[in-house]
Amino acid sequence: MQLAFFDIDGTLVRPSTGWAISQSLRKDGILSRRDIARGAFYRVLMRLNRLEYSQVIRSVMKVIEGRSEEEIRTWFQRAFDRYVRYNFVPSVLERVEEHRRRGDPIILLSGTSQIAGKIIAEHLPVDHLICAHAEIVDGLITSQLIEPIPYREGKIPWAQKIADETGIPLDSAFFYTDSITDRPLMERVGNPVAVNPGPLLRRLARKNGWEMLLDRSHCDVVLHSKTEKAPQKCGA
Repeated sequence: MQLAFFDIDGTLVRPSTGWAISQSLRKDGILSRRDIARGAFYRVLMRLNRLEYSQVIRSVMKVIEGRSEEEIRTWFQRAFDRYVRYNFVPSVLERVEEHRRRGDPIILLSGTSQIAGKIIAEHLPVDHLICAHAEIVDGLITSQLIEPIPYREGKIPWAQKIADETGIPLDSAFFYTDSITDRPLMERVGNPVAVNPGPLLRRLARKNGWEMLLDRSHCDVVLHSKTEKAPQKCGA
């Protein structure tokens, strides 16, 4: 038995829950075009390491601060129904089922909202869900996030907590992610898997001999380390 950790945004769901939620809220008139543009700008700054993830998510959470969890869940459920349910990555879903058949505990570990994560976990039953979780005071959501936020190095203590609770070591665990920001946990587990990686993560995966899981024109192809070469067509 091995732990199987899955990132959500860009890994399990494309392009991300944040994109789906922002598009849905724009459709409902809750967010303006300016809000969408600001969010996109923040994400660019974050990728360039000019802005911390905690700053970005707290800024985004101003939209939901002071509202009830039930109201926000309704917003996010609409976003799931409109966009997310149609954008699960097939090859990653197959891996989830493969681990389930083996009896491996399945854990969603992501910096996305806990409310959005719960909706996904209901659609795709998992054993554990760890996402960015805002404190709730008097039934209303605040902008105060519970630390550590599961992003970058912040994912390691949460993963270790699951390992301690289950008695299954991280040294044998799988971790599926598309993002170079998850390098700290990838280097901690025994079986890191780079899912549809960008150039930086692809280079790192090649260097370390990590498995790469790629989707090519609806063909799911598993490639390995320095010897990978994508087939030209399905079944090749």
